[in-house]
Amino acid sequence: SKLRGGDRLLAGLAELVWRRNSQAMQSLGIDVVVPVPLYFWQGLLRPHNPAAVLAEVWGKRLNAPSATHILRKIRWTEAQARLNPTQRRVNVQNAFAVAKGTLPAGATVLLADDVLTTGTTANEAARVLKRAGAARVVVAVLARGLGRR
Repeated sequence: SKLRGGDRLLAGLAELVWRRNSQAMQSLGIDVVVPVPLYFWQGLLRPHNPAAVLAEVWGKRLNAPSATHILRKIRWTEAQARLNPTQRRVNVQNAFAVAKGTLPAGATVLLADDVLTTGTTANEAARVLKRAGAARVVVAVLARGLGRR
């Protein structure tokens, strides 16, 4: 396997999520699996995007392409974990774009991410995907964050 240690662990966890939810996931009619992307410079600092590993596993299982080229993060954002809900919304506003001509019109997209806390990032990514022609965006995550107490 070409996966490094941390990615192997992520792939194993993605398989567990699949085993628990395979029927529900298969019933969605997913056309393409899209990971929540890292910004280019963040990607240089963190060469492994956990969401991309999850998208690859779930895409294989769903017989749907895992497409890292569709959704782009077009600007740097603060780490969401440090921010309150209002700051989170502002932080990710207009942070994503869909590369022209990459998203099949009317597609049902599975948006993959590692952690969902408030859903702000997923909502913004879904909004951009829908505006670019996705009929439906379904979010699948590895873990649910509890947020700040």
